[in-house]
Amino acid sequence: MPTYFELFGIPESITVDETALKKQFYALSRKLHPDQSSSEEQLEMERQSAELNKGYEVLRHLDTRVKYWLECQRMMPAEGSHKMSPAFLAEMMDFNEEIMELELSFDKDRYQRLQNSATELQKNWEEDFLQIATDDQLDTQIVIEAAQKYFFQNRYLLRILENLNKFANF
Repeated sequence: MPTYFELFGIPESITVDETALKKQFYALSRKLHPDQSSSEEQLEMERQSAELNKGYEVLRHLDTRVKYWLECQRMMPAEGSHKMSPAFLAEMMDFNEEIMELELSFDKDRYQRLQNSATELQKNWEEDFLQIATDDQLDTQIVIEAAQKYFFQNRYLLRILENLNKFANF
């Protein structure tokens, strides 16, 4: 079974040309649409079309693409096995403490500051990571380590944001 990168005819990379990906998705969607096939082929076309849709969803978002790329490299650590730096964990603990304080005494300005701070942190991580991922001079192992760090830190922060977003309706 081909990888999603192969399916779309694009290089196996963390960065993708999103315009080319979208163009290829629409071209393949038309080609594989179940209505374009005979009744014997329809079930297979439905399966291929579903796989195409899944591949497109994975490759069009950086977070899922990073995870998939790591899996293709056979370098995706098991859940909980990736070591986080003490500085990162201390920063996340500060976020959690702020959220607990919001639970005790909600303050819209504090909520907005936390939301903005988390969004800015996420944006900075993405920029730093993409700078590494697009540097052709770097060894693949460095890119893999940066991808792992980015993926797990971002995932950790997303869980914190889920807790923070419980206050969104206030």
